[in-house]
Amino acid sequence: MGVLIVACAACTVKPSPSPTATATLQQTPLVTPLPATNTFPAPILETTAPPAATLLPPPDASGVAIVYPKDGNLWLFRDGDVVQLTTSGTAYAPRFSPDGQQIAYLRQVDKFHLELWAINVDGTNERRLVSVADMDAIGAAVRLQGAVAINPLRFAWISGGHVIAFNSQQIFQGPSPARLDDLNLMDADTGQLTFSLLAGWGGEFVFAPDGSQVAISTPTQIILANPD
Repeated sequence: MGVLIVACAACTVKPSPSPTATATLQQTPLVTPLPATNTFPAPILETTAPPAATLLPPPDASGVAIVYPKDGNLWLFRDGDVVQLTTSGTAYAPRFSPDGQQIAYLRQVDKFHLELWAINVDGTNERRLVSVADMDAIGAAVRLQGAVAINPLRFAWISGGHVIAFNSQQIFQGPSPARLDDLNLMDADTGQLTFSLLAGWGGEFVFAPDGSQVAISTPTQIILANPD
């Protein structure tokens, strides 16, 4: 089933500065994999359920735009026209940027690996934001034996710019994925990747509507912090 993301002209976004700080925490990370079962299912590349259709600012002043995946490619509906944006056949989970000008999405590289990509709403400047090598670097210090991949788990645009926050997980051939409980930031304009909270220090996250603060749920506590 495709994921619908709707852009609405009535929404407005208050700009806020893009975070620039990089975490320097050195405490030993904590990673707790889920227990294995007696049966080993096929690898799960995404464990979170896709969100329902979301109202977001429009890509232009014309009204409503919808981006959705079909047959592994992204399609844009706007002004009564449907335009194919990508051709790789491996794209899914698209998300509009706060200003509606860019679309971030996941792209499947092979059976186990995922990357984070972005494209402009007019179909130009398709580029890879977070590569397999980047994900390997994110999980290098805590990678468990038998992990075949480190993948993005959940990603979301931060209001007020083109910065994407995401966390990650380890993928195994047999047992269920293991969350890294991290938090990373990617500037989709500059390509700068910031390891905001290293593995064991982050977790599930929700940013304030204006992007000024982030709430982070860890296995033991809830943290409220500034994006830096």
